[in-house]
Amino acid sequence: EAHFADGLSDRIADEPQYRLELNASGRANSKTWWEASLRTGQRDWSAESWRNFGTDSAGMDNAAGNGELDIARAVIGYQATDSLKFGLGKQVNPFANTELVFDEDVNPVGLTEEYKLTDSLTLRAGQYYFKSGTDWEGVSQDSEDVYLFAHQLQYDRDCQDGYGKWTFRVANYNFTGEQFIHPDWGVPAGFFNTLDQPADGEVSAFNSQAARSGNYYNNNHRTNESTGYRQLSLLSDFNLANVYVGYHSDEDPTDPWGIKLDYVINNSAWNAEDTGWWFEIYRGSLEKKGDVLYGYQYKRVEADAVLAFLNEDQLRTNVKGSSVFLHTRVQDNMDWFATYFLFEPIESANLDKEGLLRTGLNLKF
Repeated sequence: EAHFADGLSDRIADEPQYRLELNASGRANSKTWWEASLRTGQRDWSAESWRNFGTDSAGMDNAAGNGELDIARAVIGYQATDSLKFGLGKQVNPFANTELVFDEDVNPVGLTEEYKLTDSLTLRAGQYYFKSGTDWEGVSQDSEDVYLFAHQLQYDRDCQDGYGKWTFRVANYNFTGEQFIHPDWGVPAGFFNTLDQPADGEVSAFNSQAARSGNYYNNNHRTNESTGYRQLSLLSDFNLANVYVGYHSDEDPTDPWGIKLDYVINNSAWNAEDTGWWFEIYRGSLEKKGDVLYGYQYKRVEADAVLAFLNEDQLRTNVKGSSVFLHTRVQDNMDWFATYFLFEPIESANLDKEGLLRTGLNLKF
């Protein structure tokens, strides 16, 4: 894929990128299955599996390194009864509705339990470990990692005409870990860009005007004398309540359509920047050569609504805006995609909007 400056906003860099993934799966017996995946970008920011290469618009070397294939998923599943199943290992996040709370690249490590109360009602619970990343020099920051205890209730309802289906989800995500320490500087939320790196002892280099600023303190911000430098100490605790409503219609199986509405609020935020929204409408599918899938998304994510490193690819936090997307199956094993993002920061309205065109090919072999 490649990211292109749109010529209409403050984005100036064009970045070619690549992503490699190798998947394998199978069954040990009628009740036990396994899945494994290797993917680029897993050693630092798991939410950013695309890796830069080549040169940027200024002719500088743009290679980000870390192009090696590392473990992205390694999970064993067990179907204990017709209603109860478990998943253990590094796995696809079963709690993700859209990329509002979790980027689709982020696979937590832990245990998932799923129990079907009825044909329409499903209860999930999960206990997970997330690795937040490395410091700016690439050194692992184990003490910065966090844990998640998640619970979700899902209700599915088929429409009377037999063609449409509604999905309702309510969930709670309780994050905990050493990363969550109370800041000792009374600064506004959403004013810290993860890309800004002031020299030791400096705080003036923080960029308060950047779209996608995230909810981190900078790596050189001293929170207190006892903890010293904490690269990713956060501005808030994170105990999220999440509500999702989705509708999918396949009255015409060759041309389905649907809508998604995702809402989250951080009940433990230490400021008022605690809510996020995701609205999406789409049409089409990618089942065979020539199929087209397209749609529109609107997103508004306040600074401490969600953990920024868990949805790094598209949004981070303190950002609002729209995107339109188009996918088409040009061959049985090849899809072409294009997405145009137009975002701006919520708290820094004097900054021009950031436009980004992402396009490329997905090839499966």
